[in-house]
Amino acid sequence: MTDIPKSFYWYDLETSGIKNSWDRITQFAGQRTDSELNYVGKPLKMYINPPDHVLLGPEATAVTGISPKTLAEQGISEWTAIQRIHEELIRPDTCTLGYNTISYDDHFIRFALFRNLFEPYAREYKNNNSRADMYPIVLAMAALRPQALTWPTRENGVRDFRLASVANANGIEAKDAHDAGADVQMTIELARLIKSSYPEFWDFAIRNRTKKDVKTLLDSSQSTFFIYVNRTYGAKRCCSAPVRVIAEHPEEANTIYVADLSADLSMLESATPQELATARFLSNEEVEKTGQTRLAIQPVRINQFPLFIPISNSLPDGMANRLLVDNDQVSKNIEMLHRIAGREFRARMHEMIALSERTYENSEEEDPAESLYSGSFPDRNDIRLCERLQAVLLKKDPWPNNLKFKDQRYARLASRLRQAEHPDKHPQLEAKYREYVKSCLLRNDVGLANKRAELSKMRKANQTETTMALLNELESQYDHVAKLYGV
Repeated sequence: MTDIPKSFYWYDLETSGIKNSWDRITQFAGQRTDSELNYVGKPLKMYINPPDHVLLGPEATAVTGISPKTLAEQGISEWTAIQRIHEELIRPDTCTLGYNTISYDDHFIRFALFRNLFEPYAREYKNNNSRADMYPIVLAMAALRPQALTWPTRENGVRDFRLASVANANGIEAKDAHDAGADVQMTIELARLIKSSYPEFWDFAIRNRTKKDVKTLLDSSQSTFFIYVNRTYGAKRCCSAPVRVIAEHPEEANTIYVADLSADLSMLESATPQELATARFLSNEEVEKTGQTRLAIQPVRINQFPLFIPISNSLPDGMANRLLVDNDQVSKNIEMLHRIAGREFRARMHEMIALSERTYENSEEEDPAESLYSGSFPDRNDIRLCERLQAVLLKKDPWPNNLKFKDQRYARLASRLRQAEHPDKHPQLEAKYREYVKSCLLRNDVGLANKRAELSKMRKANQTETTMALLNELESQYDHVAKLYGV
């Protein structure tokens, strides 16, 4: 297992919307602690003003309460913000984490780094760095040791795992929820509470944070099965299920497939790869109409801090009840998986995976700023050119000519960054950039028409005076941008 990191960097974001490849960070807050969760240094907190072509979403604005006026008056540019953020995240021996950062915030950070010519993944593994996430740790506490915390519930009686709800129920001041700074403070205090009440599990989770640790745990453990923590299992089950690894992805080294041992897995014994692939994605309506069983297997990326807790025998009655698990069904599935294990089963699993992940080409050209996950990693020459341009922007030196990027995505991103940040404006580039902004505002998915429709829909619902004032301010901003770019 990996050592406890020398320092943790806790962070949280507020964003203009939920589409991580397009929307922007509007507020960032971060705080470093040592390995014992004592504060180190001052917190970092900033507003970030999106460019004209990225419009604030009405729903996101209503949730965060961050107005266009606040961003215009107090916000800094994305490039200025991301270089400060990068300095903290890239510091050696740092483990970054927050509340649901792996699934949400980290993606926004990656795209912001990519757009601004920083290596998007380096801070996650270079310099002995790593990532973790408080959200699955909190879910695991509900499954393993619920008495250690007080658990709030929603109106339907199901546990409420939202950060502010859990913090407030456990005596942690939860004012200003959805303010990045307040969320960081609550997350740290919740981590301290878990570390003090269940130190063995805290150490286990943090020491198994890297993909190497997870793989070692899964390969070397003598356990009968694992409790795997994932929100897809639902709050009624504490987002946890007993699982076994049934396949490794034939092409992606970081992906494995696990089966929920509490479900009906009988079709694994003889169904064809196509039948298995189809059964994985049955809708609730199809399950109800046909009586078929949705196949309870799913992919797990071992480089995204998955929590696997080894179980030696069967689940204790209390835990089995909490997770809605029948130990006899678990034993039956384990026996069946032992019986069918072998080359033929592995081949069927690999074919099922290929069928499940079959994709179709999109005829529309993808914007380079949104292409992080569909493109290749940058080569060394492109990285050096990006580093050179970072220095140019910092020192405000003349923009270099004849930049020869191997990956043309970086050439286009560099041109946009020059226009947005470099003081020496070029008339032709400026005209080209205006056309780019206009084309974005005309897009069906994220443009003005889409945002106006969303705003109109929200106006028809019952809204507070505060929310209505925010929506009015948004509408004024939309009108201003439309006039500015002739849309």
